[in-house]
Amino acid sequence: GGWTAPRSFHDLFAPAPATIPELASFVPSFDLLIEDLAHVTNEDLKARALATFPKLALWLLRDGRNREQLLRNLVVWGQAFAEALHTPRGLESVSVLLRYVALITNDLHLAEFRVKILEAAPEVEQAAMTIAEQLIAEGRAKGRVEGRVEGRVEGRVEGRVETLTRQLECKFGALDPAILTRVATADAAEVDVWLERVLFAATLDDVFAPLQ
Repeated sequence: GGWTAPRSFHDLFAPAPATIPELASFVPSFDLLIEDLAHVTNEDLKARALATFPKLALWLLRDGRNREQLLRNLVVWGQAFAEALHTPRGLESVSVLLRYVALITNDLHLAEFRVKILEAAPEVEQAAMTIAEQLIAEGRAKGRVEGRVEGRVEGRVEGRVETLTRQLECKFGALDPAILTRVATADAAEVDVWLERVLFAATLDDVFAPLQ
């Protein structure tokens, strides 16, 4: 629906600096230059003195999050992708645009977009395959890294919980189920404190006293 946020620096504050005489003179006063793409037509964008890539970028910023609008206007902009491909570093530029679409849309939306753009500009196929392969590779790499990190963190916490449980049982005997549940559901910081306390505590209450 267009830009609805403040259009001047003073409008960012409530109450407005101008209503506080002691403050107003110390707050810079300037208007914000807003490029409201929601109200810019395809013809306006194409008429701008810009290269093809920035025109496509502005169009995608305008329509990228609106499925119907994106697919409808792709008919107007499809050939521009082919033109962008024939510029220096064209494949890299088009890949950036397709990557943006891939990151802000869901899988079904992206599949529709890809079919439409290949109809309008078959030359984009290589760029589409390149970005698809990159995203797949990044997804696999991210999954491996997150899996390793989560596994290590979870493993360390579980190991400390087991150690604490054994120490408590050795010192105080069989533990009440409520204590076992409390230890098993504690976060890492709590477990670390209890591991220190159990060495010197005379009672279970000493171990589980509120953290300071």
